[in-house]
Amino acid sequence: MAGSDLSRVAQAEWDTLLFFYGVILCVGGLGFIGYLGMVSELKYQQWGPTNANIAVANISALVDNIPVMFAVLTMMPEMSEGQWLLVTLTAGVGVSLLSIGSTAGVVLMGASQGKYTFLAI
Repeated sequence: MAGSDLSRVAQAEWDTLLFFYGVILCVGGLGFIGYLGMVSELKYQQWGPTNANIAVANISALVDNIPVMFAVLTMMPEMSEGQWLLVTLTAGVGVSLLSIGSTAGVVLMGASQGKYTFLAI
């Protein structure tokens, strides 16, 4: 069973893996230099968790949901369980607002060979 799992990883495209590694590395760097702490203070302390989590949806519409959710997890704001559920919902749904903001949207646009474009919507 483990051999088949490793063969799936071996078939993955390196540029895709390096892209996500770079994204996670960048978010980690923002956390290391303190930028995520400042953003967390502004969003979750001053705006409140609900408004901050709604803002996550807007950010997630422009940036892929993986780095956005990783940034929120790195910030580790004090929230109730309901607010954590809200942020996961807004990060996931926010991506659906624009196809260019989601990995699935990019794959769809690439696989559709010009049939799924902004002019066709």
